[in-house]
Amino acid sequence: NLGTAANNLLAINFNGGGGTIATVSGTTDAVTITSGAGTETFTGLVTAGAGGYQAGVGAQTFNGGLTGNMNFAANGTATLGNAQTLTGNVTNTTTNQGTLDLGGAGVGHVTGTVGSTGIGLLAVNVSGAGVALLDGAVKATTVNVSGTGGATFGSTVNATNVNLSGAGRSEEHTSEL
Repeated sequence: NLGTAANNLLAINFNGGGGTIATVSGTTDAVTITSGAGTETFTGLVTAGAGGYQAGVGAQTFNGGLTGNMNFAANGTATLGNAQTLTGNVTNTTTNQGTLDLGGAGVGHVTGTVGSTGIGLLAVNVSGAGVALLDGAVKATTVNVSGTGGATFGSTVNATNVNLSGAGRSEEHTSEL
């Protein structure tokens, strides 16, 4: 474990270059977590405080979920593991940057909004046998839904390209007061 809920770390920085691989077993708890150009895999729940998770140009996999906001500070890829939840918003510093992948046999869940600056993220990809739940508005250049599962969007989807393939389903549920 890196940090605890009672004694979280101020910052965790993964500064490795491309080809660097870090695997964190157990939970991770810090005010700010910053990734670099390498690959990080987290097996337990990652909790990012007020500073959030700052995703770099590398690849991050959250096999235990993520609690806290994630910002694509560079054009990297974040994968939410099978049947995991991202409790927070997914933002991007620069338009058309960052890819969020949700896949697997279980249900992936994002509770907040996805994409913020300009046209939003580069891509949101949903694949596999499970149904991904995206509660907030989604803003991305491309949204891909494939496989036998599908996606349920709880708010608006603002995308230049929406690609639906496979035997799955896609639903958008919006309401206005």
